[in-house]
Amino acid sequence: MIGNVAAQFVPGKWHEVRTEITLNTPGKKDGVVRSWLDGTPALERRNLRFRNSPDIGIDALYFSTFFGGNDLSWATSKDEYVDFDRFVVNTKP
Repeated sequence: MIGNVAAQFVPGKWHEVRTEITLNTPGKKDGVVRSWLDGTPALERRNLRFRNSPDIGIDALYFSTFFGGNDLSWATSKDEYVDFDRFVVNTKP
């Protein structure tokens, strides 16, 4: 979310999600996470500290989906499906 506008997926439509992570200088809060949905800025968080040691880097991608909530009132009333395609991990934009 940037400003007060929430990014939303449209059912039945393919979307492009891009995320950029800039690791912080070890011990400093200068890391950044930015995401775009279909080319439109959707998230930006600055002043992040991911690491204290220069020996720590990004060496994996963890991906998860979450329907929401923490009790049965959030449960979907029907089977839901989502397709993912064309994952790319790169060190350059």
